[in-house]
Amino acid sequence: MELVRSGDDLERLTHVSRETLDRLEDFAELIQLWQKKINLISSSTLSSLWQRHIWDSAQLLEHMPKQQALSVLDMGAGAGFPALILAVMSEFEFTLVEADTRKCSFLREAVRALQVKDRVSIVNSRIENLEPQYFDIITCRAFAPLARSLEYGAEFARNDTIWLLPKGQAVEEELTNASLYWTMNCERVPSRSDTQGTILKLTGVKRV
Repeated sequence: MELVRSGDDLERLTHVSRETLDRLEDFAELIQLWQKKINLISSSTLSSLWQRHIWDSAQLLEHMPKQQALSVLDMGAGAGFPALILAVMSEFEFTLVEADTRKCSFLREAVRALQVKDRVSIVNSRIENLEPQYFDIITCRAFAPLARSLEYGAEFARNDTIWLLPKGQAVEEELTNASLYWTMNCERVPSRSDTQGTILKLTGVKRV
């Protein structure tokens, strides 16, 4: 596990530009400001924001294709992890779907502050109400168990869509349960931010 306590630590690990780092630091400040108004993240993780949320999200970028203009769906976007972190660090186009109106208000302000408004759409809706369309990449974090996430996201995926799903200690149980209903190519990647975490990189997701 690699510790990230500040923007400087993240810069050392990812070699992001100074401009990108400034935006991420602005986002961290915005999270802390809004946390006083609404519960964006667990209060117990606020002191480790860079490690538990920003670095945990940023590490997904190395598992994404390098070409530009890919489309990314983030289901249950919440406080913008991982999607807004990845939007700042890439040139991809993002659709963030979040049912909570207050969190969507935060996301819209964050998108303006981070200067990614031209590439990020915020949809205040439940994921099952989103108009069917295909995405190159699907992410979700702390959203639902794997089987349910696949159920929600299947209509937005092609065979070559890449699913990037951070998971915790229950990852093997979730995979076992999901295998009852789905087949998939699955790569397990150890998390760089959490010794007990795993990133699932899935392709070829199909119903049994």
